[in-house]
Parts: sequence; structure tokens; C-alpha cells
Amino acid sequence: LAAIVVLINHASLVFELPRGLRLSIDAVFNAHAAVMIFFVLSGYVLASALSSQKLTPKSIFVFYIRRAFRIYPAIIVAVLF
Repeated sequence: LAAIVVLINHASLVFELPRGLRLSIDAVFNAHAAVMIFFVLSGYVLASALSSQKLTPKSIFVFYIRRAFRIYPAIIVAVLF
């Protein structure tokens, strides 16, 4: 839901809308709060994934290597596209 709120807010910036409609969208769909919710949820998910195992330097290293191999291929494809 937070991502949809941000999407609606960005779409309202791209398209030319009457001032009243733009203000209504800003009042109903608080994109700044949605971004904060997204970051809090992301932090919770990452922390719970990391805390589900015994924390050793090796397990932390493996965790971050897995995250890198999950995130960086998509970033590279997006940048090349």
C-alpha cells in the first residue's frame, strides 16, 4: 500500500492536474509517510532475517554477500537498460 501511495503521488506530479485535485491528492495520499513506512518495514524484514541465525562474523558476511547478489544484478540491468 505504501508503494501505491508513492506511485499515485508521483503520477500526480507528472500529469497536469487542477490545483484543487492536486491538493486533495496530497492531503489523502501522504507520500512522505508512505516512504517512512517502507523504510521501517524494510529495516524490520532485514533485521528479522539477520537475527534468525547465530551472529558470527562469517554469518554476517554471508548475509551481506547474499543481499548483494540479490540486489546488484537488478541494478546493473536497470542501469544498462
